[in-house]
This record gives sequence, C-alpha cells and structure tokens, in this order.
Amino acid sequence: MPEVCALRHLSINTETSYIHWLVRAGSLLKDPKLKLLTTEMKIEALLTRLAITGVSASTQNQAFNALLIVDFRVSPATASG
Repeated sequence: MPEVCALRHLSINTETSYIHWLVRAGSLLKDPKLKLLTTEMKIEALLTRLAITGVSASTQNQAFNALLIVDFRVSPATASG
C-alpha cells in the first residue's frame, strides 16, 4: 500500500486511512454470511453497512476509494472494464 500511495502522491494520512479501511473491510469479508457473494456485492454490503450506521458520505467515499485502489492494483484488467 505505501508504494501505491507514493506513486499516486497521496499523503501519509490518506495512506493510514486507506489501511484502516482495508483492515475493516477484510474483517467484514471474512463473515461467513457473505461467502457466496461476488466481490462487487461484498463492497456494496460494506458501504451499505456504513450508511446504515450513520457514517458520513465523505467517510464512505474514502472507504470506497481504499477498496478501489486495491482493486486497480490487483486486477487492472477488471478495473479497465
């Protein structure tokens, strides 16, 4: 993650926040109830859970961007469409 953030010229605070959201998303993705869902549906479940619990839109966007940056890094073919 530090390399990706450095290449994108992101701040240390953004990097820290992205790591936080990736850890939090990782714990959600281990939920056995979500085992059969696609990656997109799991991301949607995470963002929906954040919205239901009253997390602000800007925080939801940051969580989404953290997941997006990993998706681009892991599977650029999928990200390009």
